[in-house]
Amino acid sequence: MACRLSMLNLSAALIISAAACLGAPVGATPIRQAGAPLDTSIRNEADHAVDLASAWLAARQREDGAWGTETGRVERTALALLALTARADRHSDAVARAAVWLDRHAPCASAPAETYAWRLIALLSAAPASPARSALSRRLLDEARPHAPPPDAPVSVRLLWNDALRLAGESPAQAVLTEAPQLLDRHAAAWPPPIRDPSPLWDAVHLISRLADGALLRNGEPLDWRTDSARELINLQRRDPAGGAYWGPEDGDTRIRETAFGLLVLHEL
Repeated sequence: MACRLSMLNLSAALIISAAACLGAPVGATPIRQAGAPLDTSIRNEADHAVDLASAWLAARQREDGAWGTETGRVERTALALLALTARADRHSDAVARAAVWLDRHAPCASAPAETYAWRLIALLSAAPASPARSALSRRLLDEARPHAPPPDAPVSVRLLWNDALRLAGESPAQAVLTEAPQLLDRHAAAWPPPIRDPSPLWDAVHLISRLADGALLRNGEPLDWRTDSARELINLQRRDPAGGAYWGPEDGDTRIRETAFGLLVLHEL
């Protein structure tokens, strides 16, 4: 398993970026629109927060490759693996060990649908395109299908399940479009939401990204939800005297989970 799971190949992205820069015309910088990707200043702050949290999370990985205590370890490890995959160039050992552990440990039969979805998403995101990845995808789907969320499951769970299916090469099975307008209007009316931990913010950001093409409107006007979310998370992040930074309360397992969600939100922005 360790051989078939490798790190993200960044060289192609670097080559493409270099080619784009060489051929890009010089012109005026466009005015940033509300809700558009983060401007350079906030992006730099967010990237610094990601580096600190990634280092903190990697430093708390167990020797066996997992995170946290026994209860909920599969989901926490899946979240941590997915959060660190975007920084795989800096944390390649942590990503590889987490992938091997997660591949060997399926959720218990009573685990919720989102645990199976997170595991599938994390493992397939860490695995390169290959025949081995295709086989892994089929096996993970076979393990997850009996635990698919029911039609009345929360929208956040059904959206996550759809993400897992798409990543595995299948069509989404959980309809959520009929509920999208009301949910988006509710988020817009209450925006920005009070945030104490990153996980509730992830639900909102995930909904906006998947169901509104990244646009959150209130009375027809776009809200700058990306900048609001980034600033809130940057302000909430706490430095650890031992190194790095984290989100979440004093409980160790919850702090690991919330730090992973904080990273996932910043990656989404």
